[in-house]
Amino acid sequence: MDLWPLAAVMLCPNCRSRELFLIDDVDGDQITLRSLEEHTMQITYTGP
Repeated sequence: MDLWPLAAVMLCPNCRSRELFLIDDVDGDQITLRSLEEHTMQITYTGP
């Protein structure tokens, strides 16, 4: 089951390990994702 854009497994830019990132905040097309390890990542949503 594809959970994008609600959740995604990505390589964390901070610790270089694979982590599950969930949506933390949305501001226009900017989405802040947060992992269970409290790491954050900003992405730009461009639509489906």
